[in-house]
Amino acid sequence: MAASFTTLVSFDGPDGAYPAAGLVADAQGDLFGTTESGGSFEGTVFEIAKTATGYASSPTVLVDFNGADGAGPRGDLLVDANGDLFGTTQVLGSSRNGTVFELVKTDTGYAGSPTTLVSFSGPDGAAPAAGLIADANGDLFGTTSFGGSSDVGTVFEIAKTATGYASSPTTLVSFDIADGDRPLGNLVADADGNLFGTTKLGGSSGDGTLFELAKTATGYAGSPTVLVNFNGANGASPDGTLLADANGDLFGTAQQSGGSNVGTLFELAKTATGYASSPTVLVNFNITDGAFPSAGLIADSQGDLFGTTMEGGSTSAGGGSGEGTVFELDKTAGGYASSPIVLVSFNGTNGLFPEGTLLADANGNVFGTTQEGGNSGTAFEIAGAFDDLFVTLSSNSPLQDSPISVSQVTDAGAAVTTDLSYQWQVNGVNATGTGATTASYTPTEADEGGALSVIVTYAGDGDSTTATAANAVAESPAENASFTVAGLVNGHVEPNHALTATVTEPDAPGSGITYTWQVDGVTKLTGVDAAGSSYTPQAGDAGKSLTLSVSFTDTHGLAESGTGPVGSVALATPYDLNGDSVSDFVFQNNGTPGIWLWNGSAPTAEVALTNPGASWHIVASRDVSGDGNADLIWQNSDGTPGVWLMNGTTPIAEVGLTNPGSSWHIVAAGDVNGDGNADLVWQNSDGTLGVWEMNGTTPIAETGLGNPGSNWKVVGAADYNGDGNDDILLQNSTNGNLQIDLMNGTSIASTVSLAVGDPSWHAVST
Repeated sequence: MAASFTTLVSFDGPDGAYPAAGLVADAQGDLFGTTESGGSFEGTVFEIAKTATGYASSPTVLVDFNGADGAGPRGDLLVDANGDLFGTTQVLGSSRNGTVFELVKTDTGYAGSPTTLVSFSGPDGAAPAAGLIADANGDLFGTTSFGGSSDVGTVFEIAKTATGYASSPTTLVSFDIADGDRPLGNLVADADGNLFGTTKLGGSSGDGTLFELAKTATGYAGSPTVLVNFNGANGASPDGTLLADANGDLFGTAQQSGGSNVGTLFELAKTATGYASSPTVLVNFNITDGAFPSAGLIADSQGDLFGTTMEGGSTSAGGGSGEGTVFELDKTAGGYASSPIVLVSFNGTNGLFPEGTLLADANGNVFGTTQEGGNSGTAFEIAGAFDDLFVTLSSNSPLQDSPISVSQVTDAGAAVTTDLSYQWQVNGVNATGTGATTASYTPTEADEGGALSVIVTYAGDGDSTTATAANAVAESPAENASFTVAGLVNGHVEPNHALTATVTEPDAPGSGITYTWQVDGVTKLTGVDAAGSSYTPQAGDAGKSLTLSVSFTDTHGLAESGTGPVGSVALATPYDLNGDSVSDFVFQNNGTPGIWLWNGSAPTAEVALTNPGASWHIVASRDVSGDGNADLIWQNSDGTPGVWLMNGTTPIAEVGLTNPGSSWHIVAAGDVNGDGNADLVWQNSDGTLGVWEMNGTTPIAETGLGNPGSNWKVVGAADYNGDGNDDILLQNSTNGNLQIDLMNGTSIASTVSLAVGDPSWHAVST
């Protein structure tokens, strides 16, 4: 995935203005913060509600400070386990030196006004600019930037009592410049309860300090221990909140000095006996990557550090050195990267002067504020900011049997090609197909319909991420649902022999399979499961191509289909080809004709003939030339007829005939007019019948026989009444009834009807 920036709120004054603090979140993911101004001009506490699709587009003002209850809140809020909010205001209150307040969570939201827990008097502190922290007992700890015995700030505690909180703070530290001046960041506590913080000024060089206030058996030490005296080279004016890692190492920022005099990012290492004597400068900001960092840092699970700078980054509409950044400093095997990565460079429209510490949720999304920009400051989200290992897939639409690959991997913005490992998964389970642990994977049939993802791990820094294709694995377009057909005779289709299809696709369902049987593209039968899986070819199918199509929804929920020829798919009616007075079979297999010589009950030989092309179909076999040998009558898909004159089983000549049009089909051959020559019986697609009277291979007359109706189909021609003229047998496709047109030359002398009454019975030959 890739990080994406969204402005959640652009403050407009009435709902707040100039948020300096960062955001906090409750258990539901709702965001809370403060604005230094806005509302009724004294600042606000606001909520940005979490919704089903993201966040509310405007904040809800929970507190509109009025001076009496404080003004100018600048520090981060604290949320306790009950959802109650605690914070500070820099000024006003009853003594005009600032306050500590609580906003109680209720059944319907929050109390209508805050409760003032402390109103600072000056000697016990003044102008609290930082937020609060709480220990396991619920006691509150914080700092004031002024007040105390030297009026340069304090560290205080407000004790939790049985009924609420103490009415006045306990001053734990009253800074004296030598140990610090102007504490502005939140305190942090280690597992032993020791407190750590920074002062913006003071110390031996006047550039600020990093201090520890040790926890004792009876409370806290009487004075802080200065762990770092900033000297300009290692930073100056630290005013952000410190971050402690699992080892107790402390990380922070200094707003000024360093190599370019625009601030540093430092680490103070924990040792066996305490802390290192001086900090390690991890970053000297250079304006391009940021300038004047004022906020604290946060870290992801790999130890990568994230923060903001008030200025710097890409130049923007405001000109100069840019208008602030969000940056990342990567943890490496040997420490930290030598320079930060700029994730966001603010441009005024999307924000200006970010000063608050960032907040991360459980999904690695990062939230923050900018003091200006937008209208009167903003709240923003960087989705996926913690996931700095980005993976791009070659396709978001994976297909069965088609490789999909990781096309690019970047870590912290830089391309990575080595030290990568892969694990492809389908629906969260490790895949087993080809390439399952490589950069390229080929989905299998078993993967169809599943969500395909790949876990990529970079050994260089231990980062790992998962990329998921947007669409489920689809069936390959090249795949044809497979089936077999039983009932072929020596590999060929015979009339009146039932064929039964079986789908062999591994992921076919047990039921719900649709079968469609077609002869020369005309549907003969369609049905589901047993109602469609069997078909018996009819005599009218002779010389035509029989195909089967199957379709179903497979066990993965995907639609599958397949179409194919059914073995030897074309037939001609039986006739004596070799002069032994026994009818033989003429067949056609995908265009190739052949002959079965028959001895009455079994084939004695098979003779292959030359393939005239797949568009030609044997439609009848009769003695057209009058030489005593059965000839083969053909018709092309475009309607063109032709005759192969046969000498037994050998074609001796090929005669082309005039094309009557593709809607006309030769349906039978027989001596209709009794002159000893086989004539051709035609039927139009609309049902109209006609006869070509033949003199050998030459049509000498064309006679129309009328239209019995499109549901009447010619079965064949034979002399049924023994008058020497072949008659025409038809069957009704709707009710199965038979009809014989008794011929008198080329006219119908009379009609004989034979009631069958069952359309499932078919006449197949004459």
